Amino acid sequence: MKDLKWPAVAVIGVLIVVLGFLSYVDKDPSTVLAGVIAVLSALGFGYQFSKTSEIAQSTARIEENTNGRMGQMSREIEAQRMALANANEKHRQDMKEMADKLAVMIPAPLEPPVSGLGGEGNTANL
Repeated sequence: MKDLKWPAVAVIGVLIVVLGFLSYVDKDPSTVLAGVIAVLSALGFGYQFSKTSEIAQSTARIEENTNGRMGQMSREIEAQRMALANANEKHRQDMKEMADKLAVMIPAPLEPPVSGLGGEGNTANL
């Protein structure tokens, strides 16, 4: 009953008044009741149609918001995935270059081991 609008309440009130007036003047109530039922059915159909259209609009709005947000989120995730893939590829490339540089480096010549026997130039004789 909360969902009834004032115009619908006014029409129902008028129908009740008309029905009361016609029964007061001893008219056939079947014709009046058929008219009342027809009007109430039309009101019910209109109410149902308006509720259906409201639900369809809200569903469309929800779908639009959800699809828009989900699409935006999936685009952001794809962009992050591509950025991460690019960063990983750059890191691999940097490591490959470093490995190539290290491979061509000549190691420093090794000094012969110090025997500890002494002699000039021997750092063990301090």
